[in-house]
Amino acid sequence: APPPAAPINPHVELRRLLVPGSDNGATIAPPPPFSTTPGSPFYEMANDVYTKSQSLSAEQKNLALYFRDAGETGYYGGSGHYIAILPQVISKSGVSLDIAALSYAKSGIAVNDAFVVGFKTKYGFNLLRPITYIRNFTGHPTWSPLFATPNHPEFPSAHSFHAGGFLTGLANVFGDNFEFTDNTYANLSTSLGTLQALTFHSFTEVKKAVGDSRVYAGIHYAPACTEGIQLGEKVAENVLNTLKFFKESSFRTYMGKGRSRSYD
Repeated sequence: APPPAAPINPHVELRRLLVPGSDNGATIAPPPPFSTTPGSPFYEMANDVYTKSQSLSAEQKNLALYFRDAGETGYYGGSGHYIAILPQVISKSGVSLDIAALSYAKSGIAVNDAFVVGFKTKYGFNLLRPITYIRNFTGHPTWSPLFATPNHPEFPSAHSFHAGGFLTGLANVFGDNFEFTDNTYANLSTSLGTLQALTFHSFTEVKKAVGDSRVYAGIHYAPACTEGIQLGEKVAENVLNTLKFFKESSFRTYMGKGRSRSYD
Protein backbone atom coordinates (compact mmCIF):
# COMPACT_ATOMS: atom_id res chain seq x y z
CA ALA A 1 0.00 0.00 0.00
CA PRO A 2 1.22 3.54 -0.65
CA PRO A 3 2.31 5.58 2.38
CA PRO A 4 -0.33 7.88 3.90
CA ALA A 5 -0.59 11.31 2.31
CA ALA A 6 0.94 14.19 4.25
CA PRO A 7 -1.66 15.95 6.44
CA ILE A 8 -3.09 19.24 5.20
CA ASN A 9 -2.59 22.38 7.32
CA PRO A 10 -1.20 20.67 10.44
CA HIS A 11 0.49 23.88 11.60
CA VAL A 12 -2.47 26.21 11.16
CA GLU A 13 -1.97 27.47 14.72
CA LEU A 14 0.93 29.51 13.34
CA ARG A 15 -1.44 31.59 11.23
CA ARG A 16 -2.84 34.74 12.75
CA LEU A 17 -6.45 35.83 12.63
CA LEU A 18 -7.22 38.87 10.48
CA VAL A 19 -9.60 40.08 13.18
CA PRO A 20 -8.28 39.54 16.72
CA GLY A 21 -10.96 37.91 18.83
CA SER A 22 -12.89 36.44 15.92
CA ASP A 23 -12.50 33.08 17.66
CA ASN A 24 -14.27 34.27 20.83
CA GLY A 25 -16.95 31.77 21.76
CA ALA A 26 -16.31 29.72 18.60
CA THR A 27 -16.60 26.40 20.37
CA ILE A 28 -18.66 23.43 19.25
CA ALA A 29 -20.21 20.37 20.83
CA PRO A 30 -17.77 17.44 20.62
CA PRO A 31 -18.57 14.28 18.68
CA PRO A 32 -19.94 11.34 20.68
CA PRO A 33 -17.41 9.27 22.63
CA PHE A 34 -15.60 6.76 20.45
CA SER A 35 -17.16 3.33 20.51
CA THR A 36 -17.29 0.30 18.24
CA THR A 37 -20.41 -1.09 19.90
CA PRO A 38 -23.40 -1.39 17.54
CA GLY A 39 -26.13 0.95 18.74
CA SER A 40 -23.73 3.38 20.42
CA PRO A 41 -23.98 7.03 19.30
CA PHE A 42 -20.60 6.88 17.53
CA TYR A 43 -21.43 3.63 15.73
CA GLU A 44 -24.80 4.96 14.61
CA MET A 45 -23.21 8.22 13.45
CA ALA A 46 -20.94 6.22 11.15
CA ASN A 47 -23.67 3.80 10.13
CA ASP A 48 -25.76 6.79 9.01
CA VAL A 49 -23.03 7.63 6.49
CA TYR A 50 -22.89 4.04 5.24
CA THR A 51 -26.67 3.72 4.97
CA LYS A 52 -27.02 6.92 2.97
CA SER A 53 -24.21 5.88 0.65
CA GLN A 54 -26.17 2.80 -0.39
CA SER A 55 -29.20 4.62 -1.78
CA LEU A 56 -28.10 8.00 -3.12
CA SER A 57 -30.58 9.64 -5.46
CA ALA A 58 -29.39 11.36 -8.64
CA GLU A 59 -29.95 14.73 -6.93
CA GLN A 60 -27.95 13.73 -3.85
CA LYS A 61 -25.08 12.43 -5.95
CA ASN A 62 -25.09 15.63 -8.02
CA LEU A 63 -24.99 17.71 -4.83
CA ALA A 64 -22.08 15.69 -3.45
CA LEU A 65 -20.12 16.03 -6.67
CA TYR A 66 -20.99 19.72 -7.05
CA PHE A 67 -19.24 20.49 -3.77
CA ARG A 68 -16.39 18.06 -4.33
CA ASP A 69 -14.16 21.03 -5.20
CA ALA A 70 -11.02 18.96 -5.78
CA GLY A 71 -9.58 15.97 -7.56
CA GLU A 72 -10.54 16.46 -11.22
CA THR A 73 -9.86 19.01 -13.92
CA GLY A 74 -12.36 21.86 -13.78
CA TYR A 75 -12.77 21.93 -10.00
CA TYR A 76 -11.68 24.76 -7.75
CA GLY A 77 -9.79 23.86 -4.59
CA GLY A 78 -10.54 24.60 -0.96
CA SER A 79 -12.87 27.56 -0.54
CA GLY A 80 -12.48 28.55 -4.20
CA HIS A 81 -16.05 27.48 -4.92
CA TYR A 82 -17.35 30.11 -2.51
CA ILE A 83 -15.23 32.78 -4.16
CA ALA A 84 -16.73 31.67 -7.49
CA ILE A 85 -20.24 32.06 -6.08
CA LEU A 86 -19.67 35.67 -5.04
CA PRO A 87 -19.47 37.29 -8.52
CA GLN A 88 -22.59 35.37 -9.52
CA VAL A 89 -24.44 36.87 -6.55
CA ILE A 90 -23.07 40.33 -7.28
CA SER A 91 -24.07 40.07 -10.93
CA LYS A 92 -27.64 39.13 -10.08
CA SER A 93 -27.92 41.78 -7.36
CA GLY A 94 -26.92 44.65 -9.63
CA VAL A 95 -25.19 46.47 -6.78
CA SER A 96 -22.64 49.17 -7.45
CA LEU A 97 -18.88 48.57 -7.30
CA ASP A 98 -18.48 49.91 -3.77
CA ILE A 99 -21.13 47.56 -2.38
CA ALA A 100 -19.56 44.68 -4.32
CA ALA A 101 -16.23 45.53 -2.68
CA LEU A 102 -17.91 45.54 0.72
CA SER A 103 -19.28 42.04 0.08
CA TYR A 104 -15.82 40.78 -0.91
CA ALA A 105 -14.30 42.24 2.24
CA LYS A 106 -16.88 40.91 4.66
CA SER A 107 -17.16 37.41 3.23
CA GLY A 108 -13.44 37.08 2.50
CA ILE A 109 -12.27 38.11 5.97
CA ALA A 110 -14.91 35.93 7.60
CA VAL A 111 -13.93 32.83 5.63
CA ASN A 112 -10.23 33.38 6.28
CA ASP A 113 -10.71 33.46 10.05
CA ALA A 114 -13.19 30.58 9.92
CA PHE A 115 -10.49 28.58 8.12
CA VAL A 116 -7.93 29.27 10.84
CA VAL A 117 -10.29 28.57 13.75
CA GLY A 118 -11.79 25.53 12.02
CA PHE A 119 -8.50 23.82 11.24
CA LYS A 120 -7.21 24.46 14.75
CA THR A 121 -10.35 22.74 15.99
CA LYS A 122 -9.86 19.85 13.56
CA TYR A 123 -6.41 19.03 14.86
CA GLY A 124 -7.63 19.41 18.43
CA PHE A 125 -10.22 16.64 17.99
CA ASN A 126 -8.16 14.64 15.41
CA LEU A 127 -11.15 12.40 14.67
CA LEU A 128 -10.94 9.46 12.25
CA ARG A 129 -12.86 9.60 8.98
CA PRO A 130 -15.85 7.45 7.99
CA ILE A 131 -13.78 5.32 5.60
CA THR A 132 -11.53 4.19 8.45
CA TYR A 133 -14.34 3.49 10.90
CA ILE A 134 -16.74 1.84 8.43
CA ARG A 135 -14.08 -0.47 6.99
CA ASN A 136 -12.67 -1.50 10.35
CA PHE A 137 -15.64 -1.61 12.69
CA THR A 138 -18.93 -2.11 10.81
CA GLY A 139 -18.23 -5.20 8.76
CA HIS A 140 -17.82 -3.44 5.42
CA PRO A 141 -14.07 -3.77 4.73
CA THR A 142 -14.33 -2.86 1.02
CA TRP A 143 -16.62 0.17 1.37
CA SER A 144 -15.48 3.41 -0.25
CA PRO A 145 -16.89 6.93 -0.28
CA LEU A 146 -18.10 8.54 -3.49
CA PHE A 147 -14.69 10.15 -3.95
CA ALA A 148 -11.37 10.31 -2.14
CA THR A 149 -11.32 11.45 1.48
CA PRO A 150 -9.25 14.61 2.12
CA ASN A 151 -6.13 14.09 4.23
CA HIS A 152 -7.00 16.08 7.33
CA PRO A 153 -9.04 15.18 10.45
CA GLU A 154 -12.78 14.72 10.21
CA PHE A 155 -14.30 16.99 12.85
CA PRO A 156 -15.53 19.60 12.04
CA SER A 157 -16.10 19.67 8.27
CA ALA A 158 -13.92 22.25 6.51
CA HIS A 159 -16.45 22.85 3.74
CA SER A 160 -19.02 23.51 6.44
CA PHE A 161 -17.08 26.07 8.46
CA HIS A 162 -16.02 27.74 5.22
CA ALA A 163 -19.69 27.95 4.25
CA GLY A 164 -20.74 29.19 7.69
CA GLY A 165 -18.19 31.99 7.56
CA PHE A 166 -18.43 33.04 3.94
CA LEU A 167 -22.19 32.87 3.52
CA THR A 168 -22.87 34.68 6.79
CA GLY A 169 -20.74 37.50 5.39
CA LEU A 170 -22.79 37.52 2.19
CA ALA A 171 -26.09 37.47 4.07
CA ASN A 172 -24.96 40.54 5.99
CA VAL A 173 -24.76 42.46 2.71
CA PHE A 174 -27.48 40.93 0.55
CA GLY A 175 -29.88 39.55 3.15
CA ASP A 176 -30.28 35.83 3.78
CA ASN A 177 -33.28 35.28 1.47
CA PHE A 178 -31.33 35.78 -1.73
CA GLU A 179 -32.26 33.46 -4.61
CA PHE A 180 -29.60 32.55 -7.15
CA THR A 181 -28.37 29.72 -9.34
CA ASP A 182 -24.85 28.46 -8.75
CA ASN A 183 -23.41 27.86 -12.21
CA THR A 184 -19.83 27.26 -11.01
CA TYR A 185 -19.74 23.66 -12.25
CA ALA A 186 -22.80 23.59 -14.51
CA ASN A 187 -22.30 20.99 -17.25
CA LEU A 188 -18.86 19.98 -15.95
CA SER A 189 -18.10 16.45 -17.10
CA THR A 190 -16.63 14.27 -14.34
CA SER A 191 -15.74 10.61 -14.07
CA LEU A 192 -18.99 10.13 -12.13
CA GLY A 193 -21.29 12.09 -14.42
CA THR A 194 -22.09 15.55 -15.80
CA LEU A 195 -23.02 18.09 -13.16
CA GLN A 196 -26.24 20.10 -13.10
CA ALA A 197 -26.45 23.68 -11.78
CA LEU A 198 -27.97 24.22 -8.34
CA THR A 199 -30.60 26.83 -7.47
CA PHE A 200 -30.90 28.13 -3.92
CA HIS A 201 -33.46 30.38 -2.24
CA SER A 202 -31.31 31.57 0.65
CA PHE A 203 -27.76 31.49 1.94
CA THR A 204 -28.96 29.36 4.85
CA GLU A 205 -30.15 26.80 2.30
CA VAL A 206 -26.69 26.80 0.71
CA LYS A 207 -25.03 26.14 4.08
CA LYS A 208 -27.23 23.10 4.70
CA ALA A 209 -26.67 21.81 1.17
CA VAL A 210 -22.91 22.04 1.64
CA GLY A 211 -23.10 20.03 4.85
CA ASP A 212 -25.42 17.44 3.33
CA SER A 213 -23.12 17.10 0.32
CA ARG A 214 -20.22 15.93 2.48
CA VAL A 215 -22.33 13.27 4.20
CA TYR A 216 -23.71 12.04 0.87
CA ALA A 217 -20.14 11.84 -0.42
CA GLY A 218 -19.23 9.58 2.50
CA ILE A 219 -16.38 11.71 3.79
CA HIS A 220 -18.03 13.28 6.88
CA TYR A 221 -20.38 12.33 9.67
CA ALA A 222 -23.45 14.57 9.94
CA PRO A 223 -22.44 16.27 13.26
CA ALA A 224 -19.17 17.46 11.71
CA CYS A 225 -21.21 19.43 9.19
CA THR A 226 -23.82 20.94 11.50
CA GLU A 227 -21.19 21.90 14.07
CA GLY A 228 -18.83 23.17 11.37
CA ILE A 229 -21.50 25.50 9.99
CA GLN A 230 -22.17 26.87 13.48
CA LEU A 231 -18.46 27.42 14.10
CA GLY A 232 -18.10 29.38 10.85
CA GLU A 233 -21.20 31.42 11.62
CA LYS A 234 -19.87 32.37 15.05
CA VAL A 235 -16.52 33.47 13.63
CA ALA A 236 -18.31 35.52 10.96
CA GLU A 237 -20.57 37.15 13.55
CA ASN A 238 -17.50 38.14 15.57
CA VAL A 239 -15.88 39.59 12.45
CA LEU A 240 -18.99 41.52 11.47
CA ASN A 241 -19.51 42.85 14.99
CA THR A 242 -15.89 44.02 15.20
CA LEU A 243 -15.06 45.47 11.79
CA LYS A 244 -16.47 48.86 10.91
CA PHE A 245 -16.22 50.03 7.31
CA PHE A 246 -16.35 53.66 6.19
CA LYS A 247 -18.68 52.44 3.45
CA GLU A 248 -21.10 50.95 5.97
CA SER A 249 -23.19 54.04 6.70
CA SER A 250 -23.69 54.90 3.03
CA PHE A 251 -24.41 51.22 2.33
CA ARG A 252 -27.24 51.23 4.87
CA THR A 253 -28.60 54.44 3.35
CA TYR A 254 -28.41 52.87 -0.13
CA MET A 255 -30.26 49.76 1.03
CA GLY A 256 -32.91 51.88 2.73
CA LYS A 257 -33.98 53.76 -0.41
CA GLY A 258 -36.66 51.29 -1.32
CA ARG A 259 -34.20 48.78 -2.78
CA SER A 260 -35.24 45.21 -2.10
CA ARG A 261 -32.57 42.97 -0.62
CA SER A 262 -34.02 40.07 -2.59
CA TYR A 263 -33.09 41.77 -5.88
CA ASP A 264 -35.95 40.05 -7.70
